[in-house]
Amino acid sequence: MTQADDFGAGITADGLVVVRSSDAARRLGVQDPCASWFVTEEGRRLHATALEVDPLYETFNLVRFGYTTGLLAARATEFEQILLLGAGFDCRALWLDALGAGSCRVFEVDRADKLEQKRRVLEVHGVEVPHHDRLIAADLRTTEDARVALVTAGYDPTRPAFVIAEGLLFFLPTDTTRALLDPSCLGLAPGSRLVFDCWAEKRVRTLNERLLERMDRSLFQPFPWTVSPAPIERALHDLGYRDVTVQSLDTLSEWYEGQPVADEFPDSWVVVEAVR
Repeated sequence: MTQADDFGAGITADGLVVVRSSDAARRLGVQDPCASWFVTEEGRRLHATALEVDPLYETFNLVRFGYTTGLLAARATEFEQILLLGAGFDCRALWLDALGAGSCRVFEVDRADKLEQKRRVLEVHGVEVPHHDRLIAADLRTTEDARVALVTAGYDPTRPAFVIAEGLLFFLPTDTTRALLDPSCLGLAPGSRLVFDCWAEKRVRTLNERLLERMDRSLFQPFPWTVSPAPIERALHDLGYRDVTVQSLDTLSEWYEGQPVADEFPDSWVVVEAVR
């Protein structure tokens, strides 16, 4: 049995670009205009497997992307620093007006190989990484190294930041997730805003069981706390956050789709926003 490893953390971006360049993305109005540049056969295979394992894989990932993009567009002008943790092939720094104006610095944190692949694809399409966008090579499982890399690249932990950890935490060891959510880990100053998504234990366990049947490996890691509004709010308040909002992907998807979704694990995937 192979446990969650570089396979899970590394290839998730390859599947997401298939999702974000799909007909469904266009239909929902959440397409990433650069995503198709990064699509590979490996990514298509991953996308197909993910849909077999979780029929709502595409819908929920698109709705989450649309929702967090809306948050970025609404909040970016309030911050001088944007942190995208586990950024992968996220190209919002190129096309989202609120980020492209250059009024804030964007720090995209991911593994060195993924960021180098991103840089090569952009070069093929004649696109340079803009001066306000910093690609930070760091393994987020080693949180101290990640903070050092951020500071070296110009991140100022004394100033508020807007932080998104999207599609990341269920690939990380539980202790690493707990550490990353502690504002002292990356140095989140008062006034910072954190957005992340997480899965309930039943979703993690069942999807891992299905992966074991198909691929002889499990990928997903449990979240440190019970995935329900009250426990998450209590845990984040204990860490020094306030104004915690927990949104179920079921509810958000119903809003985007205009009808309820058939989720076999109701309210087991949530998006959380909290203010430091």
